[in-house]
Amino acid sequence: FIYIYNPKRKNNDENDVQYEYGNTVLVGRMKYKPLTFSMLTGKLPKKYFIASDYSYMTKFGIFNGSGIYFDEEESRNFFQASVGYAIGIKNRMYAKLEYFYNENATKRHKELQTAQDKAYFLGFNQEYYNMLSNKVSTANSHYGGLLLWLKVHPKIEFLSFNMYDIEVKSILTCDYIKYKLYDHVELSVGIWTAYIHDEDDKPNPFSIYVDHPMYSFAAIIKF
Repeated sequence: FIYIYNPKRKNNDENDVQYEYGNTVLVGRMKYKPLTFSMLTGKLPKKYFIASDYSYMTKFGIFNGSGIYFDEEESRNFFQASVGYAIGIKNRMYAKLEYFYNENATKRHKELQTAQDKAYFLGFNQEYYNMLSNKVSTANSHYGGLLLWLKVHPKIEFLSFNMYDIEVKSILTCDYIKYKLYDHVELSVGIWTAYIHDEDDKPNPFSIYVDHPMYSFAAIIKF
């Protein structure tokens, strides 16, 4: 068992630290091969939660999942969960397929969308922090994900992360290629882009990447 207490300031005032705005978490973990199971419960700013996660090793891969339920003091209660399956070949390939559900999607929670917009344009205050902190925020409720890593050559690696928004039928893809130039020097290039099946008025967080993909380049030097 692990107990964690992280005090927080009210309204970002260093002289006003209160228990109700801090983070308190109790974690219990059990491992009994092939199953690993954890339970978490505690208090976050203006909300209580209970959560669990688990993983189960099979002959070909690992089955895992998690879930969390929030009991909010100043907003509605909600549930989030995920389930996935991962397979891999040592030093050659890794793939993971996952499904994520979010009951607290902004399209179903107008107050949450308003708080996000105001925090973005006006900055955070205590009210927005209480509503937005310590939670995953998504536009819709149902998502699928695919992570793929391949070592196609001793010096070349390929990484692809893909997220599928089931409700609006759109895909966000994030692809990277890494090249090992020397033992301590690596170069990587990447692109974020999206594909949308139907253009309509439904909220779609991926739409910005259709006409404006993001590119990246990195040089990594290891000492």
